[in-house]
Amino acid sequence: MPRPANSREALLQPRMREVIVEATSRCNLRCLYCAVSQPGYVGRDLEGDPQAILRGIVELGPREVQINGHGETTMLPGWVELARLLTESGVPVTLTSNLARPYESRELEALSRLMRLTVSCDSSDPALYARLRRGGRLEQLEANLDAIRNAARARGERGPRIAINCTFSHLVVAGLPELVRWAARKDLDAVALTNLVVYPGLPGKLVLRHPAQVDPLGTQRSVAEAQRIARELGLDFYTMGGLDEDLERAAAEVRAGRARLVDASQRELVPPSPKNARSAPSVEHANAAADAADEVSATAALAPSPDAGPASPSGSTEPLAPDAPAPSTPAHSVPAGMTRDCVDPWEYAFVHADGGVSLCCWAPAIGNLRDASLAELVRGAQARAMRVELLSGTLGPACGACPARGSVTPHELEQRVQKLLSRPRFLQAGLRRLRELAKRARRRLRRSFADR
Repeated sequence: MPRPANSREALLQPRMREVIVEATSRCNLRCLYCAVSQPGYVGRDLEGDPQAILRGIVELGPREVQINGHGETTMLPGWVELARLLTESGVPVTLTSNLARPYESRELEALSRLMRLTVSCDSSDPALYARLRRGGRLEQLEANLDAIRNAARARGERGPRIAINCTFSHLVVAGLPELVRWAARKDLDAVALTNLVVYPGLPGKLVLRHPAQVDPLGTQRSVAEAQRIARELGLDFYTMGGLDEDLERAAAEVRAGRARLVDASQRELVPPSPKNARSAPSVEHANAAADAADEVSATAALAPSPDAGPASPSGSTEPLAPDAPAPSTPAHSVPAGMTRDCVDPWEYAFVHADGGVSLCCWAPAIGNLRDASLAELVRGAQARAMRVELLSGTLGPACGACPARGSVTPHELEQRVQKLLSRPRFLQAGLRRLRELAKRARRRLRRSFADR
């Protein structure tokens, strides 16, 4: 049995659950809510020796490796070989993709052999999907999902656990229940809602607002309805990044009569940029290509489903109202005497395409693989300082402004870390396997009853 993690020194040691490798930060889509669409963004492919990165990952012994990042992994030449290399190391491999392009048979085979596949998809309405994920078509995504399942069935297997990740803006709230039904029809396993982080709007494109700015009470009802449908259909359903807390804070303001909300029926467009304002040439070219694909996809898309609700932006639009508050992300300050409810610096390492390593999606890099190994970085002074910061509640700028985690007392966080570090790895793996088998059995039972 491992020694209890009850000393201050022991509490600063990592226990890696997941290593995220950003194979590329380039992307084939220009989604309205993504940093990739922002002026000045420049993508790049993973730097460094893949074998050296692999050795560092194996040394840490994570429960899984996720190939993910700001970019689209399947754009990277040789991504199939990278996935194979990681799989052959004995570490379970997961991947996040938009599944927005046609794939060769060997790519479909590789996707069908993953442990888990997370698919970025915000709507089951083809027209709204095309407007949000510029350059993408829902029909292509659906064809790829079917092909991945078919590749696995040809081997007598079901294939990876597939979840969809929906970036939750006010435009997708009304269609959320139908998105869950769509996921069940496509033989998926889970629906996750990602809390929207608002970037500056793109000129001439749809305004994206956090649902807390528009109708927090109605959004809570839509989420509850989606959860109910997911349970009935045997799907997992969860929210991420403090979304529930943001909605509840806004709902409390509404109930108290203090909230200033935006009319949800308003299909706003971001005003045009000044004529002399220009982006980087590479961004201009990519955005122009996405605009052209956007128009083709939106024109060719099917008419919106009635279930998508009246807020679908596939109809007419209007300029941003002069008196409307600017789109914004809810504030995430930590009350005095509290700290972030976050164990990411103990469990996660994020290898960026430029070789930088961070311990969560929001904090700056703690070093670069050019200067030290992955294991040295996650056990080093900067990593330890970040863990001390959280345990003590003396938060720096990154943790203090983090939109992804709520607040707890330092004592509660310390107890959580102790529990994390004291649990035997073999027990974690066994419990995880039992939970997965139980979920699959429940899903089969529910679907068999639904088919009767």
